[in-house]
Amino acid sequence: MGKPESVWKSHYVRQTPHPDSPVTCPIILNNVCNYCNIKGHTISTCVKKKKDLKAAKKETFELRQKRMVVQIKAPPVKKSKNIFDALNDDSDGECEDERHVVEPIVFPKKRSINWALMADSDSDTDEE
Repeated sequence: MGKPESVWKSHYVRQTPHPDSPVTCPIILNNVCNYCNIKGHTISTCVKKKKDLKAAKKETFELRQKRMVVQIKAPPVKKSKNIFDALNDDSDGECEDERHVVEPIVFPKKRSINWALMADSDSDTDEE
């Protein structure tokens, strides 16, 4: 609280050394908490702050649990372009929920070369 060492070492904070004993320090008893604005304690020992933090942690935990449930219900779909990927699929394995979708590979069509047409086109250009 910004007091010199001679002040806070000159007296005991509690009636006995037990942590549950009542506070007897006049400086702490006159202190106003910065969190709840009630006299008699500091922000580090504020009961309202501890309850609020616990409620916020519980809410965060519940939100995470809801997200996990949503993720479990909708398993991701694996997309693969490898046609042999279906051979690696272990249907009696641990990951039975996964669905494999194998997309067919489309090869570009090759243009057939007709050598006779090429020979005719060369002879046509030479004659002109």
